[in-house]
Amino acid sequence: MVYLVIAGVLFGALYGRLPAAVASRVFADETTPLLTRHDIARPWSLQEPSERRAAVVQVVFAALCGATAAASGANWVVVGYVWFAGVTLTLTITDMDRKLIPNRILFPSTAVGLGLLAIGALADGDLSSLPRAVSGGAAYFGFLLLVAVIARGGFGLGDVKLAVLLGLFTAYQGWPPLVVAVLGAFVLGGAVSILLLVFRIKGRKDAIPFGPYLVAAAYIAIAAGTEIADRYG
Repeated sequence: MVYLVIAGVLFGALYGRLPAAVASRVFADETTPLLTRHDIARPWSLQEPSERRAAVVQVVFAALCGATAAASGANWVVVGYVWFAGVTLTLTITDMDRKLIPNRILFPSTAVGLGLLAIGALADGDLSSLPRAVSGGAAYFGFLLLVAVIARGGFGLGDVKLAVLLGLFTAYQGWPPLVVAVLGAFVLGGAVSILLLVFRIKGRKDAIPFGPYLVAAAYIAIAAGTEIADRYG
């Protein structure tokens, strides 16, 4: 297990500049490719407008990959979860920067994520978890769509579409992690929003991106969702 975690950290450090690069490119001309062969072969040579941000993202991705390896263990499905970490980190950056979750990243990444989950489940002999994952993605999407309709514009459709990806990977672990991800997103989002208002960092009319809270709650649910659900019922 220790070697797997070390391998995850090293992989994350090696490819940690990619999320920042993709997050920058997605808002450029649509003809600009999000990833190239050169990026895969020489990820350390990527040039970013903000080297400080690229370094921070690199450290965060290394930590995420190490934590993913620790949570998933020696299973093939870990490949899908590393992909999930990279994609959600990228989308967190775009949401914080532009308050947007680009379909150009989200749609193909969700399809690839489902494929990697399916391959990992097959290799691990855990195909029974796959229907639950798909159902979880649909359920999370449906719930947030209902919230968006009720909120009448106060909730972004990008967050609704992101729920499919988050639901897939949390529900693969079981139904309790999915519930923790859903409830945790609103608890985190509400608590942080209140603090931002209290300290006047944001005003009541300022838009606050919700995607980062959805992603953070999903990470918590994947790492310890079952334990949290068991403890708090």
